[in-house]
Amino acid sequence: MNTHLFKIPDASVLPLKLVAWRGQSMLVAQADGEIRGGGICGYYFRGSRYLSNLTFAINDHKLRFCSCAKTGFNSMEFFYIYPPVEKADTGGSGSGMIEKTEGISHRGLDIRLLYYVKPSGLSVEFKITNRWDTQVNFSFHTMINADFLPMDQAYSNGSKDAQTASYSRSERGVRFTHNDPDFPLRMDFLLPECSSWIIDKHKLSRSVFLLQGETVTIRMNVQSFDPAFFLSPVQWKQREARMVSWGESLTRLSSDPYSRYPVIVNGLIDYLCSAALLEGESDQWLTPAAGYPYYPFLFGRDALTSSWMMAMFDEGQSISNTLSRLGQFQGKKVDHFRDEHPGRIIQQARNDLPSRKGDNPFDRYYGDYASPFMFIIALAHLYAWNGNLFYVKKHWDRCRKILDWAEMYADMDGDGFAEYLTSSPLGPRHQGWKDSQNAVVDESGHLVDPPVATCEVQGYYYVALQAASLFAMLNKSFRDSLDYARRARRLKRQFNKAFWVPDGGYIAFGLDSKKRQIRSMTSNMGHCLASGIIDSCYIKKVVSALFSSDMYSGWGIRTLSASNPSYNPLSYHLGSVWPVENATIALGLRRYGFDEEALELVGANYELAKMWREGHIPECIGGYDRQSVSHPGAFPRANQLQTWNAAAFGLFTHVLLGLQPLAPLKTLFIDPILPPWLPTLTVENLHIAGATISLKCTRKKTGRTFTKILKKTGEIRVLFQSPVNSLNTTLAKRTLSLIHGRFSGHS
Repeated sequence: MNTHLFKIPDASVLPLKLVAWRGQSMLVAQADGEIRGGGICGYYFRGSRYLSNLTFAINDHKLRFCSCAKTGFNSMEFFYIYPPVEKADTGGSGSGMIEKTEGISHRGLDIRLLYYVKPSGLSVEFKITNRWDTQVNFSFHTMINADFLPMDQAYSNGSKDAQTASYSRSERGVRFTHNDPDFPLRMDFLLPECSSWIIDKHKLSRSVFLLQGETVTIRMNVQSFDPAFFLSPVQWKQREARMVSWGESLTRLSSDPYSRYPVIVNGLIDYLCSAALLEGESDQWLTPAAGYPYYPFLFGRDALTSSWMMAMFDEGQSISNTLSRLGQFQGKKVDHFRDEHPGRIIQQARNDLPSRKGDNPFDRYYGDYASPFMFIIALAHLYAWNGNLFYVKKHWDRCRKILDWAEMYADMDGDGFAEYLTSSPLGPRHQGWKDSQNAVVDESGHLVDPPVATCEVQGYYYVALQAASLFAMLNKSFRDSLDYARRARRLKRQFNKAFWVPDGGYIAFGLDSKKRQIRSMTSNMGHCLASGIIDSCYIKKVVSALFSSDMYSGWGIRTLSASNPSYNPLSYHLGSVWPVENATIALGLRRYGFDEEALELVGANYELAKMWREGHIPECIGGYDRQSVSHPGAFPRANQLQTWNAAAFGLFTHVLLGLQPLAPLKTLFIDPILPPWLPTLTVENLHIAGATISLKCTRKKTGRTFTKILKKTGEIRVLFQSPVNSLNTTLAKRTLSLIHGRFSGHS
């Protein structure tokens, strides 16, 4: 057998399950369309499993499954036949419709099941057609149940837990009520033609009579009720309409027919729209969930990262909503159970029952050092694309409180660095970018105990201080502006002195509790590259370290060097590859003019996207060397649909185009570089500062990328310039670039 016929592996995680969602609702079904208790399967609302069992039968016999499809982000479709062929003919499979079972010709019935997930419910629709017999008569059955288990508990224990729901009849069907009187969750299983059904507790049955060619439609609806979050159908429609209008306004990509890149990116951006949580006030509805099926909640850094990475596609609308949503939860007091401090931004806000009951702190938990600084960084991206001073003024006080927190609480020993130490008994051990229990190891592979000052957190802090200096000036707080600028300069100076490993030529992972360097080589220094905190004299060595054979797998930059004793290619943070992290690193590479390396990362992740269904690279993939495996594998419980991985392709596109938005000055700097695998790229309706631009980039045989402005509406200047920090650009080159852009048909 020629195994080389399949050049691109067809890879998947959770291959036997389908996931659909809308707002606070999520459905996880088996590949055959049923929900059979146990595991993650079920219909969930606000993190609780309302529907734990939903199976179907005709005459008490299972339907024969044919195929399934995701038809939308909130819809699924399944096909079945009944009865199945009992004896195969000489063709090996049997055509059916000759022999009969119970008076129905084999394969005489075709059955189509449609699921449609609504913001607070689920629509179930069966269409059954008699294709052969003059007439048929049969009984259709469905078995249902509810358990209201929280998602984590459902995944771990399935239906083995004690009864958590009470059953009762209702005028329109069946009702299940959560047994906890303090949280009276309710699920109504509604039957539009209720009088046609025989209801025997969990078994619902009805008789069906069909003439030849006749179709019956059987509808069932799940209606979820949570007294803490009740909205009318009109209110839900308003939220959905906002999400749809947002999606219709987004920037779109196109290219030559044979290139899949624009198709993949457009699809991933559509996914980002579908992930809107639709909760809070109207200026918060577009805040994205972290992913599906395991994280359909609000996670601070996930939502912020996803929003700023896709900013070129929506002019920062997602950022604006996310900032408003997270600002609502900004810390107000010291609460060790929640790791809360005044000014701090949440790590996550779950709405499942254990969190709401106070069994854990995760209804409002703050143990993360990325979210606070990322809040300010995201606001800077919003201002760069939108240019509206309103948003800076709206969030300025929150930014000040974040930096007050950084100085008073994050810098525990007053050395100028932000170091973390978890107080909550249920909080994570680590609070940097890598927050798993074993995330921080030294060069000998030994675990490092907090407090720890990781390098990427200092980079975030540095960018936040720089942005705050600008925001303070815009708010006429000139003394604060100077103070933030001084703090940023001091932090950069101290950072390069404390974190640079001179005999290794890289940035240390962090500083331990005794201020000794944690000299393991990790991807974290790539975040520092993007932030600009590394002195320019070290940049080339850092890039070389990132692309060394032990750090670069061929699929991306590993989280931990393969030469570290703790390296494990399928560990969460000890050797896996994170696409979202690689997007940040690619941004840093272009910032300093390492265009070929940036193209290498974008290309590797594009190859990964082609491998996974609809371009959805799982949460993190294996760190195996590309030369040794046909596909890199994935972390054992990798999220199938990780929102910031989708957003990473927004940033990869930003990197390819070399965009530097300056909306306040109504200016867009651009420096496109296209790889050989993407000879053309058309960007339609790019929004900045209220203006709209469409452009086409074409890669020439020389390797240079030629750009033509196709359309421009509104007041905006497009200037062709390399990034300001580029190590490979001289004043003469910048001047020639401006002249070339003006007189060679670029604009």
